[in-house]
Amino acid sequence: MRLSAELQQLQSSASEKYTLDDYQKITATVKPVLTGEHNVTRLKYEYERFCQRERSLILMRNKHQRDVVAISMRLMHDERAKRIEAAPIDNALKIELLGLQIFGDLWEPRPIPQPGSPESPIIPATEPAT
Repeated sequence: MRLSAELQQLQSSASEKYTLDDYQKITATVKPVLTGEHNVTRLKYEYERFCQRERSLILMRNKHQRDVVAISMRLMHDERAKRIEAAPIDNALKIELLGLQIFGDLWEPRPIPQPGSPESPIIPATEPAT
């Protein structure tokens, strides 16, 4: 390697006088190598962080799926949840009522728009065909 040869030459002949031009040549040779080594190390750590984040997301998804299954199993035997599900009401209202049933005070309710109101995403069943 040219870099190590120049560094050895610099170390072995400490008594020799180097000119500014010599130091500039050595610096020009060393700088790209050190920058490259720095970039390799930085990319290695970024890749490790990426892999850790990916593993974290997989663990969060797995936990969420198992929580959903556990809640579903509990609801299958809950009479009030069965009555809410069978009620002839809007699905959004069912979700709010089941959320309160499952999570209690931890549930964050959302406002339920009334059918026909401007903010309602519900499309009337008797919409004219176009």
